[in-house]
Amino acid sequence: VLGVEEPSLRLFVYIVLISVGITVACASQVDAVPLGILIQCLAIVTEAFRLNTINILLVSRGLKLSPVATLYYIAPLCALAVAVPWVFLEAPILVRHPWLPLRRVGAPLLFVNATMAFLLNVSVMGLIKHTSALTLNVSGVAKDLLLIVWSVTVNDAVVAPVQCAGYALAVVGVAGYSDYKQRQQQRTHEPVLELDDAD
Repeated sequence: VLGVEEPSLRLFVYIVLISVGITVACASQVDAVPLGILIQCLAIVTEAFRLNTINILLVSRGLKLSPVATLYYIAPLCALAVAVPWVFLEAPILVRHPWLPLRRVGAPLLFVNATMAFLLNVSVMGLIKHTSALTLNVSGVAKDLLLIVWSVTVNDAVVAPVQCAGYALAVVGVAGYSDYKQRQQQRTHEPVLELDDAD
């Protein structure tokens, strides 16, 4: 809708495969609560809008900012959005116990956590700049699948056959998307042959 990705039938099929695969894997595991599903769908739409807006700022039709400069503009907006629920959910606890987070976690660990969050955000901006917001989301699915494989092999988590089928479908979609993006990138980097007037 925002014009960040060039639509195509193949791209649509891969995204549907990933979505259906994840839906099948999740639907067989949890008890669906309509309000929870609605909140999750709103969160997905909001995150998609945020990532695509960042994509526009970093690459297409926008200011073409660096990842750090984009974070400089995006971070205060994100902090403002998070501040609204924070005022109602966490601020009352901090008013009663002002130094509770530092006492529980400790200043060094809090500093390391904040540094890692900053570096993660810069790397996300860099990934979006050099690929796209959609690639970031698809790589997130691949990361989730690796976490599930880790849970099964290391922590002996139980995965039902229906979940395996859903994850397999998602893997096919991720592999297809990856191949699609690689071919698209090869086409954009192919040298254009120019014929002179004598030819």
